[in-house]
Amino acid sequence: MIHRLEIPEDITPENPAYEAYSVYNEVVDICMNAGAYSRDLLMRIVRDNENTEYGKKYGFSEIRSVEEYKKKVPFSVYDDYAEAIERMIRGEKNIITAYPIIHYAVTSGSVDNPKNIPVSDRTMDAYMKYASSIAQCVYDHGIRQIKGRPPKFGKQFMTAVVKTDYVKDGTLRGPISSAIFLKKKPFMHYVLP
Repeated sequence: MIHRLEIPEDITPENPAYEAYSVYNEVVDICMNAGAYSRDLLMRIVRDNENTEYGKKYGFSEIRSVEEYKKKVPFSVYDDYAEAIERMIRGEKNIITAYPIIHYAVTSGSVDNPKNIPVSDRTMDAYMKYASSIAQCVYDHGIRQIKGRPPKFGKQFMTAVVKTDYVKDGTLRGPISSAIFLKKKPFMHYVLP
């Protein structure tokens, strides 16, 4: 079962691991209240996008509950959005989202042709916050459990080969990890076992 982790006494607020533990505990709290969190998130997305083409089509301005959303908005798959996404790639705004799109994540195409998944600035910020913090927290906690001591901190030079290009409106397209590497500083904080 998932549970909160106490921040070790030797980790001060200046240490990046402090934020990592805090974010991990935030995720645990979200998991413990997943229904309420999901409902609130859905309603916020509906409110934020009621003036988009998609929001107007399905009456987002009238939706006040998950039940109303289920009644008004049909189940959908990527193909239902493909034409709208192509329009977004050409530079049109407020089609399926009001949020600025900063990246198109490309699927591997294992089932069909690769697909362009719009990634908003909010989604990217959340991905960067939660993915890196949880990884760092789990690593720190694991080293303490296995070796009986905190990890050693230092610097690391990271390299990655990622295939990216740009869509017609100039937005980056490629694996989501490529956007993260491009947003990070050349020298990233890391830990040694």
